[in-house]
Amino acid sequence: MIPEIFLDVDLYSEEDSFIGTCETLTPPKFIPKVHTLIGSNMLWEARVKNFRFEEPELEFEMANKTIQFMRYTDIRPGQTRLFTAKCATTDDNGKLHGWVHEYEVSFGGPDFGGLKPGDASKTKSKSDVIYYKLTRDDVVEAEIRRGPPAQCVIGKVDMLAELNKVMGR
Repeated sequence: MIPEIFLDVDLYSEEDSFIGTCETLTPPKFIPKVHTLIGSNMLWEARVKNFRFEEPELEFEMANKTIQFMRYTDIRPGQTRLFTAKCATTDDNGKLHGWVHEYEVSFGGPDFGGLKPGDASKTKSKSDVIYYKLTRDDVVEAEIRRGPPAQCVIGKVDMLAELNKVMGR
């Protein structure tokens, strides 16, 4: 099987206003936090997951300096923005697939990099993720919220259901 190939990524604000075309989008990595435990009569450490993630970040790079993104960024403490990346991929049969990445983020601000005559005008940004929802071909594949209350539904399975039940949430 040949992997799907990304064709385009467009960025939109919470009002569904077009911000710009994305050259590179790095969705957040949800990596479980792991604690190491070693006790008597153990030859090596045990790695124990604890229903938590390392802090996820969203990174992207646009092929231009867009004033729409500059106006949309809010770096004041506690301010978050809703942000959407709409993507298209094609598989080895030529079928198109639609991907929608929806975020609530705390932007770190635009990074315009160096300004050099003749070079492409780019904008980069890195953001802390508060909420993430991934939809592929109109099917919700993942929905994760930092909380409170924390939410982690992947492939229609609530990963925190038992923990929340035990905690009376």
